Amino acid sequence: MMPEFLATTRPQPKAEWLDDDDDDQEAVDWSEEAKLDDADNDNDSGDDDEEEAVRSMEKEDFFPKLLAQIEAAIESLGGDVFVKLNWSSPKDAVWVTTGETLRCNTVGDVLLLLKSSDFIARDLSHAYDECDTHSLGLRETHDVSKADKPPPPEEESAFHLVLRRWSNLHPSREFRCFVRGRRLVAVCQRDYTQHFEELNESDARRTFVKLIGDFFRNKVRDKFELRDYVFDAYVDRKLKVFLVDFGTFGGTTDSLLFEWDELAKSEKKEEEESKEDDDDDDDDDDRVMWRVVETPNQIRPNSLAAFRMPHDLVDLSNSSAIDDFVRRANDNIENLTET
Repeated sequence: MMPEFLATTRPQPKAEWLDDDDDDQEAVDWSEEAKLDDADNDNDSGDDDEEEAVRSMEKEDFFPKLLAQIEAAIESLGGDVFVKLNWSSPKDAVWVTTGETLRCNTVGDVLLLLKSSDFIARDLSHAYDECDTHSLGLRETHDVSKADKPPPPEEESAFHLVLRRWSNLHPSREFRCFVRGRRLVAVCQRDYTQHFEELNESDARRTFVKLIGDFFRNKVRDKFELRDYVFDAYVDRKLKVFLVDFGTFGGTTDSLLFEWDELAKSEKKEEEESKEDDDDDDDDDDRVMWRVVETPNQIRPNSLAAFRMPHDLVDLSNSSAIDDFVRRANDNIENLTET
């Protein structure tokens, strides 16, 4: 959900979000056992009635009001949408779709991505696992046992299904920006699986860091309450900056071309260097770390590729896992031989 006060330099692509609705849930009896019991009570014709009840249940839409809202939102947003929950999009499930895209134009497309995504499941079930507080501050670096974690307040645990009007973005103009101690400390290209010549031109760093730095100071810094966070920005061909999304500093957020350790150490350095020139925005931009894929040899594999394979196969990519598998297989063969 995009806060209204963080409007970009021109109107944000239209979006709609849908809240979970208790009334919709009450209107649906989604207990399979209840449906089968009702069928058996009506008549005792045996398995045929159970099969008929199951077929009827499969044809019935659960949460019809929500599905109708999704369909209406897709239509109002032009027919093509991007879907996400409060924090994450189902980008890990893109491989299950026709054309391998997050572009949705039917309710079925939206549901397929949501139910196939581990990221969405994590948001619904484990969103606060790495938090020791539900205030606006970030978690401490020390581990906190689950017993010490308060349950999330009701207003923070509400889930929102967000549908945004689909926009075709050029990956060379997408950037991840890191804020530490309310200062922009680092910017890097969002897609590290490609090499872009324009990002390696002599004036690329100054141009993009200046644009993003001005946008951050004018539109974000004094209106967003966190001290440490990550945001994604997009710079279009007219050099106008758009805010795409926010993320936590650390945790499950991907640091892309940086390491979290070097970003975490940047706060002390920034404080020392800025004591005498707090109001000098040009100096702020000069201190921002800039990182891009400089040569094709630096291209990194897509971190989402692992989600295309079964977990067992991913585990076998680790040499120690293979050794353990061979050892267990040999043990089983020896046990069979002895018996």
